[in-house]
Amino acid sequence: MAYFLDFFAPSGYNEDEGILPSKTEERRIGMKDEKYVILMDATLGDDANDGVTAPVKSLKRVSDLLYSLEEACHVEVKIARGRYFVPAAVQLYADAMKHRPLSLSFLGDGAVFTGARPISGADFTPVEGKPYYRYQMEPEGKSFPHFRTLYVNGKMQTVAHQGYLTAYEARKAGTTQYTVPELFEGIDKVAGKKPPIEEAEKLGFKLYLPEESVAPLPDGVELESVEFHLPIAWYYRVLHIRKVDKSDRKGDLVAVYFRPDEMRRWGAMHNFHTHYYFLQNALEFVDEPGEYFYNRQTGELFYYPAPGVDLATATVEIPTTEHMLSLFGFHNVTFRGVTFTENDNRVFDRGYYAGGQAHTAEGAYGPLSMAALFVRDVKGFTMTDCTFRDIASTGVKFFGIVEDLTITDCRFLDIGMTAVDIGAHSGVWGVNDGFYHKIENVKFLRNLIDGAALLTRGSIAFYMSVGREVEIAYNTIRNTSYTCISVGWRWGEASWKFGDNWHLYHVDIHHNYFTNFMTGQADGGTIYTLGGNVENGYHDYFNYMHDNFVWYSDACWDGKGMIMPYYHDGASSNWHTHHNAQILYPGRGVHAAIYLQNILSQLAHNILVEKNDIVFPFGDHLPYAAGAKDFSDHTKFKSNKEFDKWTLEMKVFGPDWNKRNEEGVPPSRVDPARDLVQKDTYLYDNPTELPADVIARCAETGAPGEGPDMEAIIAEMQAVYDAYYAAKSE
Repeated sequence: MAYFLDFFAPSGYNEDEGILPSKTEERRIGMKDEKYVILMDATLGDDANDGVTAPVKSLKRVSDLLYSLEEACHVEVKIARGRYFVPAAVQLYADAMKHRPLSLSFLGDGAVFTGARPISGADFTPVEGKPYYRYQMEPEGKSFPHFRTLYVNGKMQTVAHQGYLTAYEARKAGTTQYTVPELFEGIDKVAGKKPPIEEAEKLGFKLYLPEESVAPLPDGVELESVEFHLPIAWYYRVLHIRKVDKSDRKGDLVAVYFRPDEMRRWGAMHNFHTHYYFLQNALEFVDEPGEYFYNRQTGELFYYPAPGVDLATATVEIPTTEHMLSLFGFHNVTFRGVTFTENDNRVFDRGYYAGGQAHTAEGAYGPLSMAALFVRDVKGFTMTDCTFRDIASTGVKFFGIVEDLTITDCRFLDIGMTAVDIGAHSGVWGVNDGFYHKIENVKFLRNLIDGAALLTRGSIAFYMSVGREVEIAYNTIRNTSYTCISVGWRWGEASWKFGDNWHLYHVDIHHNYFTNFMTGQADGGTIYTLGGNVENGYHDYFNYMHDNFVWYSDACWDGKGMIMPYYHDGASSNWHTHHNAQILYPGRGVHAAIYLQNILSQLAHNILVEKNDIVFPFGDHLPYAAGAKDFSDHTKFKSNKEFDKWTLEMKVFGPDWNKRNEEGVPPSRVDPARDLVQKDTYLYDNPTELPADVIARCAETGAPGEGPDMEAIIAEMQAVYDAYYAAKSE
């Protein structure tokens, strides 16, 4: 039996009167094979109504009606235009219902679900001598409301911080906002270990920071909420500062102490130095428009109004929930014309955060699952013309069994974590840790992701763990702190024969447009693949990456780590990567335009790379790489044409690529163990050298109306290249 769950809203409603029932729409709950229509109206609705003869007002009331179905039937929920407050997570369990609906349609053209409630902007009072205002929260029981995020006029505001929030901003400002090895005291003594609290306290874990970084903080006072944020390649660490001791100095540096348990855990995991950092979440840091600080102990909210914000008339809202709607065990779910906005993300309030790639969270919390819309074990899910905007957590997350999933023509704008998250952090197809992990028949088409990984910086804009029969095409992804698309979740080669198991099979990623990516993290790119898919030696190329375009703009990080726009990592296999194009920015930290992992335990294999077009300034970037140090001396070539000839002759990258003969050519064109083939690559010194057919192909990428303006991009980048070459010649 199939079950249908549709969420969408009708056109043709009367905005003032709402949607009123007609005679034909009236149904008692549970008439088998009949359509049961539930009406929602933010203005005229009342949860005392039955939803049939008069509209209800809340998603919770709709949930109650679904759980009380007398028989299985088709259900349609028609939602009038308006805003619907979701104060707490609404959870729908198909197995727990008296009778599952045969279909459930939510019709929501113009309907907005929000997880935030308003507070009075007019009640903010100015603080004497300061640029910010104060608002006093009313207690709820024995404590004040717990929230992390603030929304003003529908936009997510910025938690007060010290230093630049992205490495791009820091670079543009010429700051030295990076840690250095000698500043870490106590960590090196227990690297790779986890000492008892007493020993950690005795070691006095501390970090020396430039005094200007902590100058606003009080000296020698126990601190409650101040955070130290440290992006480390694909990791993102957040520790809480316990105390600043300005009398403990090393030149212009002063000592900063952290909570002992947090510091010992960090020291036990990684001993990374020389990374970008910033401080956050203190009243003393509220010094820029759009910043705020909330003191949960006193209930005081301080806000420095963003440009154009008049608190007397502004809509100021605080979120009450991290999850808004969760669905479990349904078939054929559809959302259409629905907007989700303004929820919370309290992960940094909970203590030490050690986030890894794709916002995995080491320690007590496990992988982060908070999402505006959470879906588990679904067969048949369609989402079209929906919007997720100003979401502090993940937009929509799918978990467990995910079959026949289609997301088209949607918008994901300013997302704190991942826009679309599909699957667990597991490369196992089948039973895994008590749940069944299976993802197949997925289409992600014509969507816009503009702003992702804004809070947990190691999140991916679009993530999928495993997948069979997947198409990711004609999407535009921009302004993200880390990788744009990540598919696969296993390190190491596959041990199974073809057809015995699945990881990634028939995954087709094409005609996507990427720009302004990797603005905060390192060791990522635009399309990132991970993991072997069949035992080594199976030579079919059954996954595809083609006809994508990358504009590596000025906003991309110049990084202290690696950035590879097209990135085959961790024993990736059976990919055909072809007809992709990219324009690289001079002087940025590109490790390789196309990268095939060459760590001995993680060798990429069974991959064909051909007919790709790369614009890069000669002597600056690495066009291809199979390992971390490939082409480190390619500047000895006099021109791109000479280097191009050498690249084409090389054909294949093997683990012994460094053993070159006197002409600089590896001893073999084929590595039988890895079956890596690279051929017909086209390299260009200047953007204006791109052929017309390549430009036309790039112009076809991206979501409708959100693709690249190739004429403008080429003109802008040619000016940058001209300036770069002029500076090099001086």
